[in-house]
Amino acid sequence: MSEGIAIMDDETKNYIYINKTREILYGYPKEVFFDKGINFRINNCIHPEDRAREKEYYTSGKWPDYDEFRIFKPDGEIRWLSSTYTHTVFMGKKCTMSVQRDITDFKQQQVLNKKLEKNIQVATTTGVREGLKKAVILLKNEGIDNKIISKVLELN
Repeated sequence: MSEGIAIMDDETKNYIYINKTREILYGYPKEVFFDKGINFRINNCIHPEDRAREKEYYTSGKWPDYDEFRIFKPDGEIRWLSSTYTHTVFMGKKCTMSVQRDITDFKQQQVLNKKLEKNIQVATTTGVREGLKKAVILLKNEGIDNKIISKVLELN
């Protein structure tokens, strides 16, 4: 899928352009955004944990170069979007253009990678523990004194 593009008039805070991909990303026809405005997007589309930040952008007019946030589609599905913002002039008006992309698959992969890293750490730690247990048993079977074994284990 290509990028979703929206252009907002900086003075009125109304959308003046929305492309088809933006409609697909959000799951609403552009007329909904034109008719109901920015508050509809914030209150009905943006995930509650990301709303305050998005409201601050609209209120202050200070947009980051890049942002990531979650949205709700009309069916309740949660998607992650990335957005870049550019100040521009469009149809003779000072505007902010946002270019958005669905990054849900990337975010899900990040979560899986973190779980995998944690599992690898646990497996490695468990493997080391198991190795130490076997070494202790082996040392005891060889008649090595417990005091010596304790000293060896403290050397890590």
